[in-house]
Amino acid sequence: FLRAGRALRPTSPAADYHRVRILAKRLRYCLEFHAPVLGPDAATWIAHARRVQDALGAGQDAEVFLDRLRTLADDSPDWPARTADAIDVWRDSLERVAVKSRRRFAAAFRAPSRARWKRVAAGLRHPSGPEAAETAESTGATGEAGKE
Repeated sequence: FLRAGRALRPTSPAADYHRVRILAKRLRYCLEFHAPVLGPDAATWIAHARRVQDALGAGQDAEVFLDRLRTLADDSPDWPARTADAIDVWRDSLERVAVKSRRRFAAAFRAPSRARWKRVAAGLRHPSGPEAAETAESTGATGEAGKE
């Protein structure tokens, strides 16, 4: 999730953004499942993952609809001028939604620092919680799960 999210650029393909959305969803589910072990900070991290997922969801919806509009326009090139103009207005609106979604993603993704995201990841690798994870990392005892 972190690697894929950091790699995204405003010009990245919609498929790359969708992949990060799926990874955010998986992270959120994982955090929700492990919340009792992660302690009181789990709710904060779940909220961060949800914000990332929600920001990307709006963009994905817009991209899917844009693709359908393009297909519709390609399949019916002889639309009346008013219909073609309406489709263009609709397309412009959806493109703005997609751009706004990418900005919302960037803000939501950057909200917690990189070190804080890593602390959450470390907590997930160590079932005894984030405190044990910090101790294990400081001693170099990350185990196989830490290499993922």
